[in-house]
Amino acid sequence: MIYAGNGRNEIAWMEAIDSINNKHYYIENSFDDGFMETRISPGIKYILWFQNNWSGYRNSFISIVKINPEVISYKYTDFLGYKSSDWIIKEIVWITDTTFALKVYEEKGENDKLIGVRYLKASF
Repeated sequence: MIYAGNGRNEIAWMEAIDSINNKHYYIENSFDDGFMETRISPGIKYILWFQNNWSGYRNSFISIVKINPEVISYKYTDFLGYKSSDWIIKEIVWITDTTFALKVYEEKGENDKLIGVRYLKASF
């Protein structure tokens, strides 16, 4: 993950490097705060990551990129994105190549205690 800033404005992006042909893929984020975590699906068909915008209240974004195997490399294409202002994402885990579970919450209380914790399941 790479951050660049001038003291006032920051941007973040992820740089994926193909280990076979050294090709670089730049994936930009939706928020200035950067990517929280990146997860590869069990069958290596998708890359999923999430972001929370801490400057706004309950702003989260999930992005999924499809991995297309080619003869000697991989091709990455945007597949799916979802933005929510209903909760903040704490954790995401893959269940299958097309299903994942989320741990979300509404806000943090005293001593960073998570308030309004819920568990969600999503499929595509």
